[in-house]
Amino acid sequence: MMRIEYENKFTDPDFIAVYVSQLHAHVIPNRAFSSEAQKEEFPALVQDKITASRTK
Repeated sequence: MMRIEYENKFTDPDFIAVYVSQLHAHVIPNRAFSSEAQKEEFPALVQDKITASRTK
């Protein structure tokens, strides 16, 4: 499992969970991704969006 400070992201064999607080997460099932490459690119996309939102 991988952790990003504050915006935590956990991977599991069945899903990715992106935590928006200590108790709340968005759960994305692996079936939402059309390929393994897309699933592997998702964490960087999330981090980029978080970084961009903080610079506005």
